[in-house]
Order: sequence, then C-alpha cells, then structure tokens
Amino acid sequence: IINRMGFNNDGVEQLIENVKASKFKGVLGINIGKNADTPVEDAVSDYLICLEKVYNYASYITVNISSPNTKNLRSLQSGDALTELLQTLKGRQLELAQQYQHYVPLVLKVAPDLTSEDINFIAVQLLKFKLDGLIVTNTTLGRDGVENLPNGNEAGGLSGAPVFEKSTE
Repeated sequence: IINRMGFNNDGVEQLIENVKASKFKGVLGINIGKNADTPVEDAVSDYLICLEKVYNYASYITVNISSPNTKNLRSLQSGDALTELLQTLKGRQLELAQQYQHYVPLVLKVAPDLTSEDINFIAVQLLKFKLDGLIVTNTTLGRDGVENLPNGNEAGGLSGAPVFEKSTE
C-alpha cells in the first residue's frame, strides 16, 4: 500500500473528544507530530502542545518523526533537531508525570530509510534521554519491489512486504 495521508485529522482537541466518547478499555497509543504547515524549526512547540493535551488520555505517546507525507518531518531524525526535541519532550514528560501522579511512556517512531550512522545517533539519543521505547518503523520512501507495478512510483509511504526486510534489519 502507498499511503499519502500524513497526519490528516481534525486536531488534538477533537482527538481528545473522540477518546473521551470511546468505550475502549485497552492500551491506547496516541501519535503526536507537527502540523503540516508548521516550519520544521518550530516543530518542538507543536509536539509540546500535543504532549500536554494528550498526556492524561494515552497509555503511551508516540513521537512520530518519520511520516513520509509531512514536509521536512524526517529531518527531525538527526542532529541537533532530534536532540532538542527529545530533551524538551522528556523534560516535559517528567513534569507531567509529577503533576498528574502517573507516568505515561514516551516512544519514538522512526523511518526504515535511515543510514547506519542515523540509527546509531538515534540509539545514543534514546539512551541519553531515557525514552521508553522505539517503534520500528514507519513506511518507506523506497520503491524496491514495486518499481515495475502500474502505480509503484506514486508519491507516499510504502508499507507491506516491500518494507519488511528493511524495517526488520
């Protein structure tokens, strides 16, 4: 499947209303990310807003920095941008845990299109900031295995069998 949806939704306030109205009693992971129209330099503020708003409704919170359909989002997977994001979110998570007297785990969702250097850098940051987990992986921008299919070269994130080996690796 090639997905071009990105983070299309009606906003975090509507998400919270939907969660409140739900009768679901299982484990609920809530995915947070920056708005499509937020410049990547300002992404941390979007993540903070979402973290603060969903904290009391989630079993765990996923920091998605890997959507292939959100402009420049994947640039947050490396360097100072990742360090700043994780440091800020982890600090706020710990403050919220004290404020609400319960700890909600924070996990990071990454792309399968990372280099070995990127993977090593992310691993160091996860340990440094004591994130609670890692979701491996989002969809790929690669087209290995579908490049000769009628719609194989369309834009979007590819999932399924073609990404299995890369994400498992």
